[in-house]
Amino acid sequence: MSKYRTALFLACLTLLTACGSAPVEPLRYYTLDDTSPIPSEPENPARIIVFKTLSLAEYLQQSYLAFQTNSHQLHYASQHIWAENLQTTIEKSLLKELNRNNSDILFIKESDPRAKRANEYLSVDIEHFLATNQKNVQLTARYWVNFKKERVSKAAVSNIETPLQDSGYAASVKEMRNLITQFAQEIAQNINDWS
Repeated sequence: MSKYRTALFLACLTLLTACGSAPVEPLRYYTLDDTSPIPSEPENPARIIVFKTLSLAEYLQQSYLAFQTNSHQLHYASQHIWAENLQTTIEKSLLKELNRNNSDILFIKESDPRAKRANEYLSVDIEHFLATNQKNVQLTARYWVNFKKERVSKAAVSNIETPLQDSGYAASVKEMRNLITQFAQEIAQNINDWS
C-alpha cells in the first residue's frame, strides 16, 4: 500500500510540475513614436498653434494595449504594454506629424517658451483608439481650435478606421501609428480651412 501511495504522490507531483512550468509569454513593449527625425521648423511661420491639451478616454489610460472583443467589451493584453504613457506617445507622434505636414504653421507644446506669443490653441479629446474584433483599428476623437484674437472656437469630429493588414498586436500598433498620421493630416486640413 505504501508503494502505491508513493507512486500516486510522485505521479501527481509530476503532473503539477508539468502544468506549472508552462512557458510564460514575455512582456512586449510598444510605442507609437517612430525613430524618424523631428521635422525642421519653418523659419518664419505664418502661425504658431499651441497643442494645449490631449485627453484620453479612461479605458485608454492603462499601460496595457486594449482590444475591443465586441460592441461593449474590451480585453486588456497583459503581456503587451505601452513603453511609455499612451497620452505622451500620442502627443509626441501627433506633434511630429502636424509639423511634418505644414510648412507655414508651427505646432508647439504649451511648455515651449514661444507659446506665449501664440493666438491659437489646439485641444484633442480621444474617445477610442484601439484594434477591434472586426479586423480593423479605429480612432474616434473630437478636436477644436480656440482663436484668441477672434474669441471663437472651431471644432470637428474625427472617425478614422483602417483594416488590419496582419494579425497580432505589433501589426495593430503599426496601423495605430498610421491612424495618427491620417488624423494629423485631417486636423491640418481643417485648420487651414478655418483660417
